[in-house]
Amino acid sequence: MKVCIYACASFGQQELEQQVLGCKKFCEGRGLDVSYVYLDAQNAEKAEELQKRENFSRMKNALLLGRHEGVVVFRLERLGRNLKELVDFMHDAGKAGASVFSVGEQFDTTSPMDAAAKGAITVVLKNGQE
Repeated sequence: MKVCIYACASFGQQELEQQVLGCKKFCEGRGLDVSYVYLDAQNAEKAEELQKRENFSRMKNALLLGRHEGVVVFRLERLGRNLKELVDFMHDAGKAGASVFSVGEQFDTTSPMDAAAKGAITVVLKNGQE
């Protein structure tokens, strides 16, 4: 499976490198082929930079267009600043036929158990909004 890696950090290059290294090791262990790495490095002192995440937008668009079959992140929180954003991302990725993998949480939407958990989270979130 061809996947991309997405890493985002507000504390500098070393944190980005650690995330990417962890994601690459995860991919090697799962037999996933990394086709691209998207990085967003932000200056935590500038709030407007924390909102941009330009490479996140590029990654999401490429994923939804089918350029990658999945995305690997070091932690799920990299895909959304809150639970709603995370669930929306996972929903959109699922509709596009893309998988989501997280190194830190050992989460994998190709796994039936994790796919069920994603569905349960979505239901809880939607019920809380009504």
